[in-house]
Amino acid sequence: MHNKSKAPADVKSIDISTTSDRNSINKDKNSKVSQMNEAVKSLYIQAQKLQHQQKSIQAITTLKRAYSIQSNVPQVCQFLAEIYLQVGDLKQAYYWADLATNNSPKNGDVCEKSWRLLAVATEHLGYSLQFQKAHEQIDSCLSVNTQRN
Repeated sequence: MHNKSKAPADVKSIDISTTSDRNSINKDKNSKVSQMNEAVKSLYIQAQKLQHQQKSIQAITTLKRAYSIQSNVPQVCQFLAEIYLQVGDLKQAYYWADLATNNSPKNGDVCEKSWRLLAVATEHLGYSLQFQKAHEQIDSCLSVNTQRN
């Protein structure tokens, strides 16, 4: 049973981070993130343009097409989660953020962003256990590099 006494913040105003940075598509070349093939990269960039034009439905459709071509790219799932957060569809945001965490490397920026998106979605859905786990994973993504030294 969900506690309805506290309404979540307006998710349309949430700033997750930059999806419009074209350099972030394949930014972490040393991580285990699957690189986007050219078709997926083209669709991803097209979705960025659509989202910039406030055409969320078309951006979602474009990203889902990219996902159907190459489903192991966490950036596609992250972008879908971000758009769903912005339009207020929290369950879809949760679904795509969860997929992003499953496809992300175990450390680095892509890992951190996937878990951060999941944390935002779970917080607004009132999923306290998943929210706590997501925050622990964020810390883990960021601390793995320091543990190796």
